[in-house]
Formats: sequence, structure tokens, C-alpha cells
Amino acid sequence: MGPAVTGFQPGDEVIAYDREDHIQWGTLAEYVSVPVRCAAPKPPELPWAEAAALPHSGLTAYQLVHDGLALAPDHTVLVHGASGGVGSFAVQLAGSSGARVIGSASPSNHEYLRGLGVEPVPYGRRHWSTTSWHSPPAGSTPSSIWSAGQPSTPCRRSSRRAASSSGFTDALRLKELGGRYLFVHPDAAQLTDLGLLAAKGDLSVHVSAKFAFYDAVAAFDQIESGHTRGKVVVEVDG
Repeated sequence: MGPAVTGFQPGDEVIAYDREDHIQWGTLAEYVSVPVRCAAPKPPELPWAEAAALPHSGLTAYQLVHDGLALAPDHTVLVHGASGGVGSFAVQLAGSSGARVIGSASPSNHEYLRGLGVEPVPYGRRHWSTTSWHSPPAGSTPSSIWSAGQPSTPCRRSSRRAASSSGFTDALRLKELGGRYLFVHPDAAQLTDLGLLAAKGDLSVHVSAKFAFYDAVAAFDQIESGHTRGKVVVEVDG
């Protein structure tokens, strides 16, 4: 621990999202040093697997909902990829704002989304275009979050406000249509808030699979399949 660190003590349990803002890809390691700006206390009530699943996807969802859209109770939001890592957090954070939340996902994940307080719809424009998100009640503002995939042009034009973190999204085109592309960044205060929400049970952290460190390739294969519900965690022994 560095001599200038005052907010933590040796032996404190922490969670962190450690990345320089200009670097896109990460890796796995047994040990890593992190700057204080990236770290937050791990609530003792939060199991390690859930704690490990929180920083990257949790911060992405937090920044999409709060910084990208600033949702309010009179809003209706459509979250694409709603059952994935970012999507699962985004629908819950959006719902906590009082907004009405609709989530696109495969039919096998619809019951899971209902359990998170979401109105599920299948993927595809012909499905979400029949919901009241496409023609919202008077006074309601429609918004969109893309946590995965490439949003269709009609969908983007129908939404008055849009935010995306998906690497497949044409960020410049999204900006032209009035949307916003967010590149997640470390934020200790936001991560602290997420940890407290999860510890109190106000934010569900769904871990669909755990893999040992030596089996990390299988973990990435699972993620690359594109059908992961919630998060995949790689555990380090000891």
C-alpha cells in the first residue's frame, strides 16, 4: 500500500475497476496494483463472486443510466441485451429511477427479466415496435440503452434519447441522431454506491457460471457464445 493512501488499511477487502481511460482491453491476474481512484470498499455481506461481477458491468450500467440518460419517473426506457451482464444491471438501475423499463432478450430469459421488474420483449424491431415504448403515453419520454449489439436505425430515430456502450454501435452515427456513446471509466464513488446497493439486496448480481483461474479459456468461450445470463466469474484460489 502506498504511503499516501489514507482511505484504506492493509487487509481491507476492496473491489476495483482498474483501467487507464485510453485502454480498451483487460486481462486476468492473481495480483495487480490499483490506484485509489479505482477502488471501493467491498461490503462484508457481499460474497466475493458477486463482488467480482460488479465493477465493470455495474459501472457501465450506472453511467449509462445516470450520466447518459438521467432517467426520471415519467420516462419509458428500452434496454437491449437486457439479460446480459450490463443489461441486467441497467434494467434494475433504470427501474429504481421510477422509469418504466422494457427489455429485449431471448424468450428463455423473459422470466428472469420479469423477476427484475422488467417487461420483456423478444429481439427484433417487429416486437419492440408493438410496445408502448414505440408509441408512449402522452408526457412520457422514450429512451434507449444498447448494452449489446447494433441498434437499428428506425429504433434510434424513434427514441428521443439514447445511450450505448456497445462496441458494435456506430458511435458517430448515434451522436448524429442525438444519442450518446459512453466509454466506461473508473469511479470510486459510483462503485461504492453499487456495492452498497448489492449488499442491501437492492441490486441483484446474477452469476451464471464460475470458472477456476486455470480454466479461464472456457470462461471466455462462455462469454463469446453471446448467451450468458448475468455474469461469468473467474475465481483465483487462496
